[in-house]
Amino acid sequence: MELIYKIMDKKKLLRRFHAVCGSLNMTNEQKKEVVYSYGHESSKDMSESELLGAIENLQPKTKKMEMDLWRKRVFACIGAYLRRNGYDENAEMIKGIACRAAGVEKFSNIPKHKLVSVYNQFLKNNEVGRNVDNVKQELRRTNMN
Repeated sequence: MELIYKIMDKKKLLRRFHAVCGSLNMTNEQKKEVVYSYGHESSKDMSESELLGAIENLQPKTKKMEMDLWRKRVFACIGAYLRRNGYDENAEMIKGIACRAAGVEKFSNIPKHKLVSVYNQFLKNNEVGRNVDNVKQELRRTNMN
């Protein structure tokens, strides 16, 4: 990753620094704290190596946040599936289902591509299930008339 940024010019590094800060929803004050930690008043005063260091220090946080977001999506989607089908739900049950679906032993070890796949499959199943429920309701109404 470092090599990619080494070939970037300072202007691109500045843009990348501010993009990473934005993805972390950092306030201007928080950005200033990062810049001050490198001994500067403005990010424009930072050298390429300082910008690179700041980006690399901030990026692990964005990757962790992205993984947490996917885990929450999977959790919510499986929970919705269980509720829709009348099953009891709890955190351990949902984690177990996600692990079995992804083929891993521990929920926190599910890689991103498998989280995305499990999420999409349960989302699709929930969507189809809602459509089937709607058709059933329509049939009941037409049979009552």
